[in-house]
Amino acid sequence: MGIPLQQLLGHPIFSGCRILAGQKGVSRRVCRISVFDCPFHPELADQILVPGDLFLSCLEQFRKGDSNLQDFLFSLVEHDSAGLLIVSTGNSSVLDVTALAYCETHHFPVLQLVQENSYAQIMDVLNRFLSIDMQNSANLQKLYQIRFEAVSEKERWEILQSLNPAFENQIQVLAVKGDFVSLLSQLELTRYFQDYRHDLLVTGKNNFMILSGREKEKLQKHTKTIARSLERYFAGYHGGISRIHSLREIREALLEAERASEIAKTMQLPVESYDPLSSLQLLIMNQGSQEEREFYQAYVEAVSREVSTESLPEFLHTIEAFVSNAGNYKKTAEEIRQHENTVRYRINRVKQALHLQDNTIRFYETIALAVELQKIVR
Repeated sequence: MGIPLQQLLGHPIFSGCRILAGQKGVSRRVCRISVFDCPFHPELADQILVPGDLFLSCLEQFRKGDSNLQDFLFSLVEHDSAGLLIVSTGNSSVLDVTALAYCETHHFPVLQLVQENSYAQIMDVLNRFLSIDMQNSANLQKLYQIRFEAVSEKERWEILQSLNPAFENQIQVLAVKGDFVSLLSQLELTRYFQDYRHDLLVTGKNNFMILSGREKEKLQKHTKTIARSLERYFAGYHGGISRIHSLREIREALLEAERASEIAKTMQLPVESYDPLSSLQLLIMNQGSQEEREFYQAYVEAVSREVSTESLPEFLHTIEAFVSNAGNYKKTAEEIRQHENTVRYRINRVKQALHLQDNTIRFYETIALAVELQKIVR
């Protein structure tokens, strides 16, 4: 739980923020915002310090060389605080070379704001993001219960109602693997979902959008609209869309969306819909197995025995195009810019290599699986 300090610094309110020490520690996760402008005594440390605290201070309570300042910094580091944020009017001059060197050595971020914002403004921005993070963490845990734990149907329904009591009777899940463009883009998408009270956005390592509705056609249209907008919020993402299910089938919808996102990642597509008849999907579920490797290796070796080493890539590419064009010789020839007779010649050579000249069904099955496996192994 918590948000990396570096992400929070992307907000405009921190524009021009100076990092005085601890640059390597900006990946520390912020779990809470604390204000500290009163005299510090070492015995207070265990009472006020919590791991992940980001301290907001003006440092006016300290003087240069003050031993209490050294104790304060030591305690922050020892209690795994997220950093020290000095307001623009703060007395950063009290941090002498020794103090800054200590923070630098321990990768403890010390930052000073440039913009003159009040404590209230700064805390409002930070707490808004932390509130979203806490809610997401709680909702991700609930989704985990639904997906993986042995809960009764009654318990599952109670979890669903706690996630969003306004869910309609039909749902479609969109799972997205990828990072948000920025913390602001996450906030923007969160606000977008707040306008659709029948839906739910849960962000984290994996992002889930649970969309609901009463009419199937309207729900499908709504899902497609959101899928088309993903590039606005995510960078380098891959999304998967489940089939439409009844609300009580939330577990199946979540798993389908995740599987579809894996296919999208394998095929380097932005979004892919779940298809129970997809052979590639079936193969991905067993991705990395010895049987898959042996099948593809045997296929390549069989073709390589029939053709020269130099022409092997051309033959494999022809088969790939042939499969993608549903066995249409003319379209395959156009795609690879060869004569149709050349395509037929290469296809027949591969049939001979696989000893399937008299078994057309088995030949199509073999090359279709080989092409699908090629997408995985490469």
